[in-house]
Amino acid sequence: MSIYDAWIMAAVATELRQLMGARVQRVLRTGESSYGLELYALGRRVYLLISLSPRDSRLHMVKGKLRRGEEPSPLLLLMRKYLEGSRLLAIAQPPFERVLRTVWAHPAHGEMELVAEIMGKYSNLLLLDGRGTIVGLHKPVGPKESRLRQLALGKEYHLPPRPPRRFITEVTKEEIRAWLADGADPLWQVMQKHTWGLSKPLAVELAFLAAGDAEARSADPGSVLKILGEWVSRWAQDRWEPHVALQDGQPVAYMPFRLEHLGPAEPVESMSSAIEMVVEAVGAGDPYAAARRGVQSRLRKAMDRLEKQRDSLLRQMPDEGKVARWLDAGNWILTYAGRMKPRQRELFVEETGERISLDPRLTPVENAQRYMKRYRKGKRALERVPPLLEVVERDLEYLRQLAYDLEVADNRGEIDAVLTSLAEMRLLSVRRKKPAPPPSGPLKFLSPDGFTVLVGRNAHQNEEVTFKLAGPKDLWLHARGVPGAHVVVLTGGQPVSERTVDFAARLAAYHSKARGERAADVIVTHRRKVRRAPGGHPGQVLVSQAENITVPAEMPESGV
Repeated sequence: MSIYDAWIMAAVATELRQLMGARVQRVLRTGESSYGLELYALGRRVYLLISLSPRDSRLHMVKGKLRRGEEPSPLLLLMRKYLEGSRLLAIAQPPFERVLRTVWAHPAHGEMELVAEIMGKYSNLLLLDGRGTIVGLHKPVGPKESRLRQLALGKEYHLPPRPPRRFITEVTKEEIRAWLADGADPLWQVMQKHTWGLSKPLAVELAFLAAGDAEARSADPGSVLKILGEWVSRWAQDRWEPHVALQDGQPVAYMPFRLEHLGPAEPVESMSSAIEMVVEAVGAGDPYAAARRGVQSRLRKAMDRLEKQRDSLLRQMPDEGKVARWLDAGNWILTYAGRMKPRQRELFVEETGERISLDPRLTPVENAQRYMKRYRKGKRALERVPPLLEVVERDLEYLRQLAYDLEVADNRGEIDAVLTSLAEMRLLSVRRKKPAPPPSGPLKFLSPDGFTVLVGRNAHQNEEVTFKLAGPKDLWLHARGVPGAHVVVLTGGQPVSERTVDFAARLAAYHSKARGERAADVIVTHRRKVRRAPGGHPGQVLVSQAENITVPAEMPESGV
C-alpha cells in the first residue's frame, strides 16, 4: 500500500479547490474511524471520504455514494450541527504537512474549520470555531499520549511541532555535499534525516534519478538540488500527474506523478481515482477487525473500572496540610478550653492568628474530639490510600501497554496474547473458546556495526527480551513516558558506536506509542540497571540510571 504523504494530500487538495462554494448536504460516519461529507457542487453530488484508520489513513473524493456504517459519535453530531448547510470557503495545507484545513460558512453558526490530520496511527479530525478553539475532535490527545502537543475540547489548535530540519526549499549544494561526505548511509536516508518535505518513496526516487540507484550513497549535489527544484515547482503550480504503479497488471501504489523506481505505471484521471483504484485492488480492510474490537471492548471496560477506582481513592485522599491543621485545631481548643464561652462559634488563636470554627452545640472538649477524630481518619487515609493508588496506577499503565500491543498486533495469536494478559489481571471475567496459535517471537534486527538487536512485540515479549535474552552488560532502550517495546542490543559488553545507539533508539521510538510523532525521547542504559517493578506486571520495570536521547520516531533501514 502507498504512503499517503503531504504530496498526495497536495494533489487531492488541488482537486478539492475545484469545488469551492460546495454545499454540505450530509455528514456521515462511515466506519469506526472514518467520516464522509456529501457535497453538492457543479450541479451534482460529490463525496469526500476521511479515513483515520491507523492502517490506511487517507482523504480523497470517492465516486460511489457513501454509506453510514457506525453509530453517531459526539464529533459526528457536532459536524452535523455546524457543517450541514454550510458552504466551502477556503482550503489550506501547511507546507509539506499531512494536514488539510478547510473553512466552511454556515448561515446560522458562521465560519467553522475542519482540520484533517492524515498521519497513520496519529490521524485525527478536529472541528474548530472561528477563533481556532477545538469544539469537537475524533480522538483527544493528553500528556500521556504526547508530551509535545495535547488536543482537547476548549484548547486552542496548534499544528504538530516540526523537528529542526531544513525545508527542501532551503537546501543548498554545500549542505548536501556535507551530508553525503562520509558515505555511511544511503542518499535517500540522508535526505530524510536532514530535510523536511520528503516521504520515503520520494526520497528513494530522488536517489534513483540523481544517481541511477535507489540505494546510492553518493550523488552530484547539483543534480539532487535540480530534481528537488523541479518537484517544488510542481507543488507551487499545482502541476500533478497522478499515476498508479502496476504489478502483474494490478494497481499496487498511487503517486502524484510518475516515480520511476516503482517500475511499470499508468496515468489516472485524478489523484482521488488513483487512490480508489489501489485501495480496491490491494484492500484496506483489517482481517482481524472483529477480534480486535472484541478485545478493545474488554480493555476499555477494564480501564473504566480502574479509572473509577482511582477517582474514588483520590476523593478519599485528604490534603496532608489539612490533616495536620486538624490536629493543631484539637490541641488549641483544649489549650483555650478554660477561657471559652458557652455556644462559642469561633476560636481566635493569639499565638498564630488563626481562627478555628466551632460547633456551638458542643462543649470545648467535644469540639476538640471532633477535630481529633477528623485527624485520625485523615491520617489513616494518608497511610492507606497512596499504596492503593500506586497499584491502580500501575495496573492502568499496564492496560495502556496492552492497548498498544493490541493496536500493533499483526495476527490472531498476538491479539489473543493481549486477551490472555488481560485475563491474568483478573479485572474482568475473560473466557477463551479455543486455544489460539502461539504469538510470534521478538523482532530481530542487525545494527550497522553487526550487533543483534531484539525488539519485544508485546508486554510478555518485553519481559522475555529484558530478563531472559539480554545479559547484564547488554544495552537496553525504551521510549520515555509511553507504552512500547523493550529494545536490547546484544553487545556482550563490547563498546558500540553512536550509529548503533541511534539505530536502536529509532527502533525503540518507532515500536512505541510515539510512532508518527516527529521525535521521541528514548532512555538508554545497560541491562544491569533495569529491574522488575515490585509487584508489577510482565514488562513493567524500574530503571536506576539512564541517558536520555532524542531521535526521529522513524523505522531505521535494516534487514530483519
